[in-house]
Amino acid sequence: METAMATGVRYKAALALAMICVFVVVAGAVGRKTETGERRLEYTERHEVLKSEGGSVSMWAESFEHIADAGRRVSAAHLTLEEDGFLLPSYSSGHHVIYVLEGSAYAGLMTPWGIPATLRRLKKGEMLVVPHGWVSWICNHHQEGGQSTTHRHESEREGGQTSTFKALVVTDFPAPLASEKGGKTETDGCYFLAGASKREGAGCAGHGGVLHGFSKDVLTQVWGVDESDVEKLLHSQKGLGIVKVSKTQHPELWERFVSKLSHMEMLSDVSSFVDGLAHTKRHGGDHREQGSAAWFLGDFTYNVEAATPADRNEGGEIRLVNKELLPALGKFGLSFSLAVGRLEKGAVRVPAWSVNAHMIVHVTSGSGRIQIVHPDGSNALDTHLHAGSVVVIPRFYPSVKVASKDEGLEFVGVMTSSRPFWSHLAGRTSLLSNMPERVVEEAFNIPSDLVKKLRHRRAQYFVILPPPSYQKEEQEEKQL
Repeated sequence: METAMATGVRYKAALALAMICVFVVVAGAVGRKTETGERRLEYTERHEVLKSEGGSVSMWAESFEHIADAGRRVSAAHLTLEEDGFLLPSYSSGHHVIYVLEGSAYAGLMTPWGIPATLRRLKKGEMLVVPHGWVSWICNHHQEGGQSTTHRHESEREGGQTSTFKALVVTDFPAPLASEKGGKTETDGCYFLAGASKREGAGCAGHGGVLHGFSKDVLTQVWGVDESDVEKLLHSQKGLGIVKVSKTQHPELWERFVSKLSHMEMLSDVSSFVDGLAHTKRHGGDHREQGSAAWFLGDFTYNVEAATPADRNEGGEIRLVNKELLPALGKFGLSFSLAVGRLEKGAVRVPAWSVNAHMIVHVTSGSGRIQIVHPDGSNALDTHLHAGSVVVIPRFYPSVKVASKDEGLEFVGVMTSSRPFWSHLAGRTSLLSNMPERVVEEAFNIPSDLVKKLRHRRAQYFVILPPPSYQKEEQEEKQL
């Protein structure tokens, strides 16, 4: 009996020692990753990957190495469509989240089963989810003489609307794809249905239309048309990726196209109204976006600016859209969520780290400061933010954002989890505020009166801390 007990004790001790060794090895490996090669967290410049008369696509990074998981690649791009610009129908090897920064444009999304999932106009502050392999397109067309009545009124309420469409596009790719030709690694994983062949589009960056890979005789047989019809279909479009359809260049095509889009917009308004009545009657709440497949697949768009703020006070507000609000974010292999934040002058987004998501932050306006801490306790980034900046916050890395004293800070954050969780270091959900007092006191070797200050000074706030001047006034009022 004693021998057996002794053996058991030795076994447990050995197991505990082994676990400690594993922890040390893993922690050391994480530390060595930083020591052997610094990886970027801040991206201030974009490089152009596609440009035409109709618009352009530029990227901050084709892959954020610092947040790359095994078999995963996350990139961020800026899409611009000039008036009458048309991002041709395409599909991608990666999942997209598209957030509209400026203007408005028609967006279409087709399911793999040939049913439209979304056919509507996207406006500033709205987002679109595009699963990998699903065909989508965006066209920045307006009716001659202005927008439709509905959107013209909306534009007037918003104080005018630009003719240029701009959007942030974050893509979650699988492992880099090897091309069939010579094992070349593809960088974009984007495949266009329409457009010139790469040979015809010489001098233009981008991929040619995939239909050019088939022979004309096969396409003639497949569609049951003449070879001359196939010739027109393949070679009438001379552009690649993004084109411009104008009334002066193609008067008949332009009239038919814009007329169809305007008709689609009108049907969208009517359908939304009818669907809204039916959905409100069934659920007593908001109606879902209109779309042929929306009733069984759910929505693929969401108006983030109209969402109820997750936190709002004198220091600003943060709106969050996760799979609870937009289930498509957690379906079809996607795993995304999106946050839009506004900090007033001097306000702070409390220090925190995500336990299950990396975050790509794009500053849309204003300026401020961000600090990111490596898990080993060293500073990973301390930099000034300005409009156009992109910063990567890896999971487990604590970070804090502070708006400048001269102007506020507005940003969009895309997270690589459809339901992200954060551990806070200040505010009412702070770990330091809710741990047992004795644990904090002994862990930091500080007196109990300081522990009480840490626990109660910011207890009324959640995610956003108002500027110090406001907090000081508030404390003085309480003392009176």
